[in-house]
Amino acid sequence: MQEACYVGDLVRENKVNPFTDDEMYVELAKVFPWVNQNEYFSISSEIYHEVLGEGVISCCLPKARGQIIIGKDSGLSARKFCMQSKTSFLRTYELYEEERPAWMPESGKIIAVGRNLQEFGRPYPELASTFADFYFGGDADDVEATFDLPRRRGDYSTWYGVTVVNGNPVRVKQYCYQEQNQFSDWDVAYMIHCKAIDRTDLLE
Repeated sequence: MQEACYVGDLVRENKVNPFTDDEMYVELAKVFPWVNQNEYFSISSEIYHEVLGEGVISCCLPKARGQIIIGKDSGLSARKFCMQSKTSFLRTYELYEEERPAWMPESGKIIAVGRNLQEFGRPYPELASTFADFYFGGDADDVEATFDLPRRRGDYSTWYGVTVVNGNPVRVKQYCYQEQNQFSDWDVAYMIHCKAIDRTDLLE
């Protein structure tokens, strides 16, 4: 498992695309016939989303593809597929430059904020407009204590995500990486993106 994302007792696997047709894409295409595996570089297993009230599968877009679809240079972008309502939306992962949220653990450092976008011509879940996701790193003891999380950590790295509605955390994700891989180094990806868009001031 290249990435394990835990939400309470639920776990979502995320993996880089294989070179051949993958059964996860086959299942996704049964609900979304327009899905093309070649558009993405990774796919996740389905996990229940408490705000949307249904299962969601995430597929990450290559940077160039994401820039074309979204129209701006975000650090990362993805398409989220809502499996029961048969709707979808785009997620852009952007640098965060606003005030530090009051709920953020003392040791926390925000890497990105995930914002949801409606895609022209495709059915959209309206609840996707009601929340944002904040992705961050921090001292594991501090983060676990702040959100009353179980002790759950990767051998290589551990990162966190919080879904926020009206300024309040409603869903906490623990991302665990047992070894270095394409997903594991959020801090390096953050540094590279800051340099690429000439925002090294954010690294200070």
